Amino acid sequence: MHRFAALACLVVARPLLADEPPSATPYRPTVSNPADLPTPGWLELEWGAQRDKTDGAHEVSWPYLFKYAFTPEWGVLLGGDAYVRATSTDGSSTSGFGDTELSLKHRIPVTDGEAFGVEAGVRLPTAKTGLGSDKTDCILKGIFSRDVATVHLDINLGPTRIGAPEPGTGRLAWNGSAALSTNLNAGWGMTGELSGTRRQGTAAQSQLLFAVTYAANKRTVFDVGFAKGLTDASQDYTIFAGITTMLGRLH
Repeated sequence: MHRFAALACLVVARPLLADEPPSATPYRPTVSNPADLPTPGWLELEWGAQRDKTDGAHEVSWPYLFKYAFTPEWGVLLGGDAYVRATSTDGSSTSGFGDTELSLKHRIPVTDGEAFGVEAGVRLPTAKTGLGSDKTDCILKGIFSRDVATVHLDINLGPTRIGAPEPGTGRLAWNGSAALSTNLNAGWGMTGELSGTRRQGTAAQSQLLFAVTYAANKRTVFDVGFAKGLTDASQDYTIFAGITTMLGRLH
């Protein structure tokens, strides 16, 4: 019986082992997303943990992102925070599930190593009060990606329509970011990024991010790094670590 079970497992697993999976397509840990989509038919998961500190208050979160491409040009993204714990300066805290984002993505190839992209989606208020948006936000993002020698460039720019803006503030928040990344060798890489947000009636926010990545194999990439706020309204710092991995082929 045991031999039969082992043989059955081998028969099932053999086709999976015979087809070597393609490489993962990490979006994290930067704010900027590349124009590229993951390999069509393969489901990818990004998962991480981060800690933000701002003027004595701090927040711990577990961001996640599922990515799936139907074709090289069209795909969907589903992400958010699986857990958020926000602690104020007086020591009181609130924790729970975070907001959820759902986006449709379109890649527009230009030449080999250069492409545009568009992401359009919504941020759903699935978090409890104090941990996210109180109403649905609408998000639009334009993307430009290009390989320059051994360096990869990603530029993102677009507005977010805030569903529940504070009194006296604008409804549109403009988000911009630019990231540069390069491979140091077959496994290691590094990334630097400048990003920021502007909205009428609120102070501008910006940060500088640096991270290192390690590809354990073609389908799994780890990352670790930090971000430093550059304005009074920004966080003091953020530290983070995470993983991008291919879960398997869906079709």
